[in-house]
Amino acid sequence: MKNVIFCPNWSKNNPYQKLLANSVASNFNVSFSEIPLSSLPFSALLKENPNTDIIHVHWLTEVIQRILWAKSDAVFYTKLLLLVTDIANVRRKGVHVVWTIHNRYSHQQFDKKREEIIRKLFCKCVNRVIVHSLSAAKSLTPIYGKRFLDKVTIIPHGNYDGCYPKPKIISDSLSDSSEKPIRLLFFGTLRPYKGVLQLIDCYKIAAPENTQLVIAGSTPDENYKSQIKKAAANCPQIILKLGYLDDQLLIDSIEDADAIIVPFEDTLTSGSVILAMTQSKAIIAPKAAHIFDCIPTDNSLFYNDQNELEALFQKLHKYDFAKLGRQNREAANQFNWDAIGLKLAKLYGRLP
Repeated sequence: MKNVIFCPNWSKNNPYQKLLANSVASNFNVSFSEIPLSSLPFSALLKENPNTDIIHVHWLTEVIQRILWAKSDAVFYTKLLLLVTDIANVRRKGVHVVWTIHNRYSHQQFDKKREEIIRKLFCKCVNRVIVHSLSAAKSLTPIYGKRFLDKVTIIPHGNYDGCYPKPKIISDSLSDSSEKPIRLLFFGTLRPYKGVLQLIDCYKIAAPENTQLVIAGSTPDENYKSQIKKAAANCPQIILKLGYLDDQLLIDSIEDADAIIVPFEDTLTSGSVILAMTQSKAIIAPKAAHIFDCIPTDNSLFYNDQNELEALFQKLHKYDFAKLGRQNREAANQFNWDAIGLKLAKLYGRLP
């Protein structure tokens, strides 16, 4: 049985990596590791795990951050050379390197020009690249070049069946009561690229009475948290739950919502969308979310810009959220981990 290392290890707060590892467990022994702090991190990783056959890199953020510590062009390009040398050393020893591109750019908002240089170089060095949707892969070709698709394998993001506890609350989202407010939920880590401030501003302008917007999640940026609080001030229809959401609180919050809103401005995939679909929830998202290739285009509420979102808010009472949620649940069934495991095992097995 071949040995695979997933790195970096982000499995503590996100079940995705464990689910993916379990999906290939019958054919591959998967372990988790951080990326060592070294000038040749992947060579160091291999030294710590000498029986490794495949290194599967999931997020490149730490590598990018370390290279961008460089203050001068000379140091920056020296670190790039070390990265090329590092991957070449690993591959020379017969170890394959696979990279899943989860994001177009890191959420930390590094220097995009330099980050792009690092990402393009890393892409050229690895054996194979995984992207979660064909639309996302095509959108990346202007960055990585025309031959990028030749290196790509499409493996969707799996659903979250059985990953979270059952809700402790009884959802009233199916109720016909006119007294119950329509509750929209944004959940997850709060970062600027997710468009939360713009969402709040738009909701304040256009949302009708008897609706609520719940913002639930934490942010590592205290300044950004302050901006969110300021934006939501003096609007009693906006409920802020700013802090860590454990699994039970997360599921209860989703269960209590009529629709999940994901106003992401620039991303390639969304675990939040998959989780919402798994939990039978309607989704409100920008039309750019079509890039995920998972949201049924006829079963969700899409908008192009702030004006269209305002118009959508004004018609909230006209939508059958329960029906939309059931249809999304049906769509989520196709993203089962058995099928995804077969695709990943096939990719691993075909590495030269």
